[in-house]
Amino acid sequence: MGDEQPDQRGRKGGGISIIFLSAGLLLLVYVLSTGPVVRYYGKQGKQLPNSAMTFYMPLILLSDNVRPVGKFLDWWVNLWEPHR
Repeated sequence: MGDEQPDQRGRKGGGISIIFLSAGLLLLVYVLSTGPVVRYYGKQGKQLPNSAMTFYMPLILLSDNVRPVGKFLDWWVNLWEPHR
């Protein structure tokens, strides 16, 4: 009775959960980073550089082809865009 081992049932899959949570968080940060990037370059009166356009190309293509995604990204970017 003194040789009881801790119950391991609740620990299975914990590593997979962390991986999916981390991937989801990175994806969220990637999508939401568009707003601050637009504000940063907009305040300087500059166009987004080619490197930024390349980095965000998957979102651009997705927003062009999936209407709800496009509406959300338009709203999000306009929210951050500096008013002139």
